[in-house]
Amino acid sequence: MLLAVVIVADLATAVYAVFEGPFPAVVPLGSPLAYKNIYIHPPTAITTYIIFGVASLAGALYLWRRDRRFSRLAFYAVALGVVYGFTTLATGIAWASESWGEPWSWDPKQTAVLLMVLAT
Repeated sequence: MLLAVVIVADLATAVYAVFEGPFPAVVPLGSPLAYKNIYIHPPTAITTYIIFGVASLAGALYLWRRDRRFSRLAFYAVALGVVYGFTTLATGIAWASESWGEPWSWDPKQTAVLLMVLAT
C-alpha cells in the first residue's frame, strides 16, 4: 500500500513539473521541449540507482542474516527498480532524440542503465 502511494505521489509530482515547470523559449542546444525532460529524467535515473542499491543491500543482508524480510525487500526493490529503469531509458531516449537527433548512441550512461535493467 505504501509503495502504491509513493508511486502515485511520484507520478503526480512528475506530471506537475512537466506542465507547470518553467523552461526557456530558446535553448542553445536542442529543443525547448527537451529542456522540460530535465524535470523527469535525472530524478528518475537517480531514483533508479538508489532503488537498485537498496535491492543489493537487502540481498546481501538476506544472505548474511537469512531473514525473509530482507528477501521480500530485495524482491520488491528490484521490481520497482525495473519500472524506474525502463522509465529512465524511455525518458533518456526521448531526450537524446530531441537533443542530439538520434535516440540511441551507445553513450556510457545509456549503456549502463540498459545493462542494469537487463541484469535484473
